[in-house]
Amino acid sequence: MYHNWPRTASRCIIRPVDEQTIQLTLTAMAHGGAALGRHEGRVIFVAGAIPGETVRAEITEDKERFAHARVVEILAPAGPGLLVDATIGLGGHADALLRAQPGFELVGLDRDPEALARAAERLQGHGDRVRFVEETFDHMHRVLRRLGLGPPAAIFADLGCSSLQLDTPARGFSFSDDGPLDMRMGGSGPTAADLLERSSWEDLVRILRDYGEERRAKAVARAIVARREQTPLRTTGQLSRLVREVIGSGGRRIHPATRTFQALRIAVNDELGQLERFLEPAIRSVRAGGRIAVISFHSLEDRIVKHT
Repeated sequence: MYHNWPRTASRCIIRPVDEQTIQLTLTAMAHGGAALGRHEGRVIFVAGAIPGETVRAEITEDKERFAHARVVEILAPAGPGLLVDATIGLGGHADALLRAQPGFELVGLDRDPEALARAAERLQGHGDRVRFVEETFDHMHRVLRRLGLGPPAAIFADLGCSSLQLDTPARGFSFSDDGPLDMRMGGSGPTAADLLERSSWEDLVRILRDYGEERRAKAVARAIVARREQTPLRTTGQLSRLVREVIGSGGRRIHPATRTFQALRIAVNDELGQLERFLEPAIRSVRAGGRIAVISFHSLEDRIVKHT
């Protein structure tokens, strides 16, 4: 079974019971039988709800807890067996799944050695049920073959960059904090600064248009080429300010550099290519009755996932 879901809330009626509990009546189906809503800015999630049913739910401010609950609901029934977290990150989803399904044994992949170290620390309480491999998720099938493992019961991938990468200025993913224009999820390959320095105007336009869906791709690419003829773009602050000069910021809901940074990050890490190389082998490798869940964050990923 293959699952992909949007991050939109279902329609529901919410009645407070006390400070930590609400009554929630689902009025429209979403998330495959889950009630999802907000109460005073806080996330509410109830699995297994049906339209017209009134249920009680705990109020939580923890968005991760909601995401974990949904992943557990989808994947835990596939156990016992091998669980592959193909993008383990800091290990939050893996931890929730291992706690919910004692029959799971985990192989966690990530290209980021720092993330793997954090995940190993978080999951050390699960003992020999877990093992970690520093590898990109599109090489999952090779890893399983090398380890001599059979078909997985469940496969999970949480696409995009992690909070660890976004919140570390030295990694170069954020336009909010100045740092080197790196953007590599792993430690090898060209950086974003290298890409900006070496790419032709035509290639920059293609990257910004196709990966960032930037409407003013030509203007931004032209500004990048003009600036690098004077001095190389080396920091996130330099690039962010340049894009703001081209696009402006009046009346925009997002930072003017959002789409440019997304495009460069995708290009540097070959994110869409890796996703395409991951999905087909994942579908073929999962055992009969197994499940796959993918969390996608933007339309480019979403289209690939839904049409595979």
